[in-house]
Amino acid sequence: VAPAMWLWEDSRLFRYWRAFAPYYYIFAVSQEAPFTEALRGVGVENSLYLPRAAEPGVHKPLELGPADKKRFGADLSFMGAGYPNRRQAFRQLAGYDFKMWGTEWDEEPALAQHLQMKGQRISPEDAVRIFNAAKINLNLHSGTRRDQAVTGGDYVNPRTFEIAAAGAFQLVDKRTLMPAMFAEDELATFGSMEELLEKVDYFLARPEDRAAYARRGQERVLLDHAY
Repeated sequence: VAPAMWLWEDSRLFRYWRAFAPYYYIFAVSQEAPFTEALRGVGVENSLYLPRAAEPGVHKPLELGPADKKRFGADLSFMGAGYPNRRQAFRQLAGYDFKMWGTEWDEEPALAQHLQMKGQRISPEDAVRIFNAAKINLNLHSGTRRDQAVTGGDYVNPRTFEIAAAGAFQLVDKRTLMPAMFAEDELATFGSMEELLEKVDYFLARPEDRAAYARRGQERVLLDHAY
């Protein structure tokens, strides 16, 4: 038995934890029940709820020069892998000034013009530049179903905390564990594609509202969600 492990993935999407979780004395996870009951079902008695966070020394506001603003700047930006629900959702944003960064976006012709760096993996340093350069950082949690763009799960991904720590604005899909982490005026959220499209237009026209959300979200992360 090894001392401890911290599982960073959504247990609903990545189920490999069943194979190795019983071999750790303490198994830390980013989800609560029913995942904790499932862990007990495979013999894990010492599970620990430990949400993700941000590293303020890395995820921070940046003063970007003209070259970085041109390279990374956009009205809308997304950084992450091309899961089926994201492919479905982002096709509806193809008419915007929209830059996509990350891997696994191959064979998606409707979004090819928006994909940056030919779908290469993004360094942590460039990720923070992307967060700082975008007017709106889209944060749509991953899902495997094309017919369900907004999944409504519980897992809160690391990008939620990292974008906020950078003092940047994000639109993030609602998660059941999120109200315990952030107040309503600290994160701009959406619960459906219709609401996402509505709020994209709303916040693009209101830079002062974006700045206020970003400031409050950053304050919350630095207070409660920093490593």
